[in-house]
Amino acid sequence: MGGRHVRRSGSAQRAAEPPSATPGAQFVVPAGHRIGRHGVRFYATDDRKAGLLARRLEIENLQRQLKAQRLIEEQAVAQLARVESALRRAQDVAQSERESAERFADPAARNATRGGTAR
Repeated sequence: MGGRHVRRSGSAQRAAEPPSATPGAQFVVPAGHRIGRHGVRFYATDDRKAGLLARRLEIENLQRQLKAQRLIEEQAVAQLARVESALRRAQDVAQSERESAERFADPAARNATRGGTAR
């Protein structure tokens, strides 16, 4: 494996010079970039702001998801209220029909409610 050499000068011409003849040798410039015979590797510090930006985007996505879930919940609650209302109306109609059927089905009960006697 080749060695690493630190270039103290930041001049572009010195950086453009090829590393020593040792195979795999690289120069490391003060900024931390490594320059080899066949390429350059750029050094980038872990930026705290990048982490904050990623977290902010995650929070924004979660807020959008929460808003969507709340909208779905509101729609479900409204649908439930409509279904319960329809159920109450259907139960009222069924009760009325049941009472009507009982009055016509039992003549004795009909006569008793009119004050008459059953024979």
